Amino acid sequence: MAEKIYPKQKFEEVNNPFPYKNLGMFGNVISAIGGLTNAPPPMILTGLLCATALTSQEHIVVKALVDHQEYNTSLFGLNIAESGAGKSTIDNIILKPIRDQQKKLKSEYIKQIEEYKINHKIWSEKLKSSKVADNLGYKKLLEEEPKKPNQKIYLFKEGTIEGITNFLMYQKSIGIFSDDGGTLFGGYSFNKDNIMKACAYFCDRFNSGILIKTTKMDGIVDLYDRTLSLYLQIQPNIKREILKIPSMKEQGFLARCLISEPYINKGNNFFKDIDEDNKAFINNTITKYSDIIVDRLNHPKSEDKRIITYNKEGYELIKFKHNQLVKEQQIGGKYHLSSAYAQRNTEIALRVSANLLWYEDPYQNELTIDHITNGFAICEYYLNEANRIINQNHEDYKEEQAKKLLSYLDLKSKDNEELRVNDLRRNIIRDKRTLEECLMLLSDMNLVLISDTKPRTVKLCA
Repeated sequence: MAEKIYPKQKFEEVNNPFPYKNLGMFGNVISAIGGLTNAPPPMILTGLLCATALTSQEHIVVKALVDHQEYNTSLFGLNIAESGAGKSTIDNIILKPIRDQQKKLKSEYIKQIEEYKINHKIWSEKLKSSKVADNLGYKKLLEEEPKKPNQKIYLFKEGTIEGITNFLMYQKSIGIFSDDGGTLFGGYSFNKDNIMKACAYFCDRFNSGILIKTTKMDGIVDLYDRTLSLYLQIQPNIKREILKIPSMKEQGFLARCLISEPYINKGNNFFKDIDEDNKAFINNTITKYSDIIVDRLNHPKSEDKRIITYNKEGYELIKFKHNQLVKEQQIGGKYHLSSAYAQRNTEIALRVSANLLWYEDPYQNELTIDHITNGFAICEYYLNEANRIINQNHEDYKEEQAKKLLSYLDLKSKDNEELRVNDLRRNIIRDKRTLEECLMLLSDMNLVLISDTKPRTVKLCA
């Protein structure tokens, strides 16, 4: 490929190398947007994947490792970065072709609604002038009532569960994309009374295109092939609040997200002039990207979604990658603490692989080894990010619990008496692993003494 690759932007990778060699056609786009904005590549990649998923989810599904099962190609993305990292800037570039297309559809909708009002008024006058209510002409006229056009909207910045469901009743595919995800997490759907319901709802939207329920207002809602992609950018303080909420972690909402929190090298984001060659590369690459996204948005729709498959060699590679992930979830494994995330990784990697193929050629039906390899490499990066964030949160939580335990021991220990470890589990820290880690932490700091005899006891150091 003759195109010039813009120098990769520098950012600290925190022992998690970014998969530059596995980006497919996104490689040039990331270089161009990075060259223009100095934004970290992982943040750009998340946006590109979710934008592509929004265009593909209405058209294709990808074959699962298990027979007779397919996955949607929708994706959930979550970028975590402080103000000034370029969240809004990259959004403005990545989502511009979608927003421009949405504006175009809005203009067409305004014309359609005006025509509808005129036609409906004419129809109403005809209906009023009809003298006999039960004649055939009257019945035929009732059947000819003009239908109100529906407005096609690709992107929402936020939405309630009820609002999203109502919109999905007449549109099969939508995206919740926001450069300030705090408006969603801090809104009605994710308040303390609704958060469990919201997590379950978004998990279900990720898993399935089927939406069946009954309500007092709408009666039976019976919808199929309804898909939703989610792309949110949040501040680190929002992340810390989210990780404190069991429903966000334990119901699997976060485990379905491509999560990245790149280290931002503050004080080095200087504005620099771009030479003419690189300026031409940036402009041409971004224009090409925009053209591809618009083309995929307007891709001819078929009655049934196409199934993206893979050959025997691809199947063996997917199986090998999946089994590696399972092994790393065992006690002592790399992903033991983040096993909920690792369990989803094969599915998400196949979704990513299918989106790489779709962006490259929307008419192809089979993943190549390269697509599969790239999909798993990209998702390994995101899994390592999630693993790092979860482990860091676990360390912070462990330190917090250790302080809580020390205060309890100080309060309950009379004349420096020993307390049974099992009593601590009943009264202060119920999780056995967390209690043991806290005791070891306090012991290493020479704050407590732990007996080796049974029943095990602990007491404060003199």
